[in-house]
Amino acid sequence: MNESQRQAAAIKASISAYVATATLGVLAGALALFTWISQTFVPPTSFYVFMGLAVLLLVASIVVGGDGQDALVAKVANDKWENEPIDQFSYQSFLTLFALIFVVVATVFGATSSRSSTDTDQQLRALDRNLAAVEHTLTGDKTLGSQFTTLQVELARLTRQFQAAESDDNRAR
Repeated sequence: MNESQRQAAAIKASISAYVATATLGVLAGALALFTWISQTFVPPTSFYVFMGLAVLLLVASIVVGGDGQDALVAKVANDKWENEPIDQFSYQSFLTLFALIFVVVATVFGATSSRSSTDTDQQLRALDRNLAAVEHTLTGDKTLGSQFTTLQVELARLTRQFQAAESDDNRAR
């Protein structure tokens, strides 16, 4: 085996390593998206299925790439490599590509689902229910009824203020 063939083998192995690095980046992005979507939305089962399949494909891509590098090293070490394609490297690339597509599909399913209710939303609803109960109790007393109306106006203002801030946060993301 001449020096050119050795260099060609080294280039093929390094391209596989670059694909593995990209695969790790996709895996990190997928896990970040999974965390954000599962905490912000109520994703359907399809989100979990596609995200799980994507993670499996990404791990398989790394394993197949390693197997390809091992096969290349064995052929080079035995002087049997003749600049032939290594099938595992092609499989590695396809697995990473399909995994990326699955991550995108899972993200679409998850991000288009309904938002999960926040603790603040639940607290505002509870406060509104409590105020309704107080209103019912206070309807007979004019002074207390007037103070209750003031509290209702303040609650409405705070609710609008909270919703505007939450909307701004959502736009900033």
